[in-house]
Parts: sequence; structure tokens; C-alpha cells
Amino acid sequence: MSKSIFLGNGIKPRAVRVIYRELMKRKEVTYSKVLALLEEEFEKEREGGNGESKNYFTADFKQRTLSSTTEYKEVKKAFEQLINLLNRVQPGCISEKGRKGKTYTYTGNEENPLHKELNASVQKSISDYVSFLKASAGFFPANWLASFFENTQVLLDVNYKMQTPTYIRSENEITLTNIHLLPQLYEAVIEKKVLRFTYHPFTEQPYELLFHPQFIKEYNGRWFVFGKADRPPYEAFNVAIDRIASELAIVRETEYMTPAESFYKEYFANIVGVTHEAGERIETIVIRTKSRYMHGLILTKPLHKTQHESKPFDNYTDGSYGEITLRLKPNRELQGRILTYGRNLEVIAPASLRNKIKEEAEAVLQHYK
Repeated sequence: MSKSIFLGNGIKPRAVRVIYRELMKRKEVTYSKVLALLEEEFEKEREGGNGESKNYFTADFKQRTLSSTTEYKEVKKAFEQLINLLNRVQPGCISEKGRKGKTYTYTGNEENPLHKELNASVQKSISDYVSFLKASAGFFPANWLASFFENTQVLLDVNYKMQTPTYIRSENEITLTNIHLLPQLYEAVIEKKVLRFTYHPFTEQPYELLFHPQFIKEYNGRWFVFGKADRPPYEAFNVAIDRIASELAIVRETEYMTPAESFYKEYFANIVGVTHEAGERIETIVIRTKSRYMHGLILTKPLHKTQHESKPFDNYTDGSYGEITLRLKPNRELQGRILTYGRNLEVIAPASLRNKIKEEAEAVLQHYK
């Protein structure tokens, strides 16, 4: 488990805290200054009777060559870690002078650029995660766990747990076809592997697909893998893993195609679910809630991140209702979510989406006539 570089009681994390404190004063900071401050800090702890403090600075510390000491090497590592982190957050915010006896000065715009890292906590240990995993035997797909933890004590423990009461469980028992492929697909995304497999969409004949897996998304209890394919739509080709009809073969002779850094963030930004409908554009969508309970439910379980309350639920001249407004592209998943709430929601705008919902509702009604 990764942790904040500020956490710990050893020389290096203590040095990180001292270096950062001194840099934020916008004064020149050196190795020797930090070592002196650390020695002073440890001395005060010993004088204060802190039994937990360790005597990190040995008696002959001042008599030895500075660069040969363990203390110096730890402080040097602390400088490197902290300055690398600062430069990632604010490129070019550290001014360096000299070669031997180098000095560092903070010149950035922010007063406390690493406040989040400084205040970060660390998970106690990996055993916490394993304990959670064992207790969650009814939540994760069994085939997925078996693939990740094959031949390990963790899997044996999980299998045992599944025969005893568990205290965390998903509402939906995950029995989706091909769920065992998810770890392989995840590995292919991380390690940039090109795959070949047979794909069988619901309304087409099976076909062979050359596929560059780039992004995995779960929606409505179903897993999808997006990537570049050798057939339309080429970019952001959507593979439902339960429709994969063969084993996954790695294609080593084809160079993997990496997506632009923000491609999938932008791809999913303005839709519900996973589908971009042809010809649709971003619309202002107004949905009216027909009960106070439904209004509260939609506010606490939003249809989309762009959602905001445009009218609080109240008694108006034309009835009792509330309204929420969204900005996104209408698609089949949005229609499905709206229809799930039945008579409790009414689409006010745009007219095109209102008409589609009306047509679906009328078609459903025909089944009961």
C-alpha cells in the first residue's frame, strides 16, 4: 500500500517534514541545515523524556565526513522525494544553486502546495485489505477471485468464508457469463496487449475481432471493455464481455494503440451508461418529479453528474412537483433509467426525448390491453 511521504517516525519522513516546513518559509534550505534541525528535534525529545524517541544521531556524528553518514543519506533521499513531488504539483517551483553544498529555495505561487499529502492518512496494512476481501466473499465474482488468487491461502480462506455467514454482499449475485475473463482483460489494458477473439453481438453473426483493450467500465451489472478495433467504429469500440465467444489470444506482432490521455474521460463525460447514439448532441434536459419522496431519491441518487435541482419540490399553481436539469446527450441508457421510475418522473424538455419516452410508455401500455 502506498503512503504519504510525510508519514513515519524514521529519519527520512521526519526530514521530509522539516524540509517542507523550511521551504515554505521561502528561504534557502541545505542538507546541513536540515541535519542540524533534526538533531535539535531529537535532542528535545530525549530531554522531554519521550521514551519512544530513538537516538538516531550517533555520538561521533559530528566527527565523521558528512556525506558518509547514514543520516546524510536519508536526508538526501528525503530532499529528492520531496522536490520530485513538488515539481509534479508545481513544475519549476524549486530553485537550486551550487553543486557541493547545494541550496534549495521554494518559488511557487501556492502557500501550501502539498497540504493534501501532508494531511493524508495511510491504510494500516495490507492485512486490512485481505480481511475486507475475505469478508466480502458474497460481493466479488467467485471466478474473478479464483483467477486473481489462484493457489493462494487467500483463496482458500475466501472459499471457507463463502460457507459461513458474510456481512457484506452485493444486491445482485454476479453470475455474468465470462466474468472470469475480467482479470485477463484488465491485465491486457495495463500491459498494453493486443488481443484477438470471437465476438458475438446479440443481433449479428459471430466475427473475429482484433482488439486493443483500453478501458473497462461496469454499468447496470454488466462489464464492458472499450478500445480500438479493426472494424467500425474503430475508436471506442464497445465489447460486452458476456458476448465474447472464444478464448483471448495475444497478438504480439501488432503494435498496441494507446488512447489520448483524456479520451475516455471525455467520452463518458456527457452520457449515462456506455452508448453514444448517432446524431445526438448535448441537450438541456428537464425532468419533473411527481412526489416529494421521488424528488429526494433523485437528488440523492443522481441520474448524471451534471444534474442540479432547478425547482425544489413544492406546491405550484399547476401542481405539486420538483424539477431537475441535466446537460448531456440523450441515449438508450438515459431512457431506460427514466422509464424505471414509471409515473414518478416526467420529461419536460427537450421535446424529442419527451416523445421517445411517450412512445415507449404507449408501447408498454399496449401489452396490457
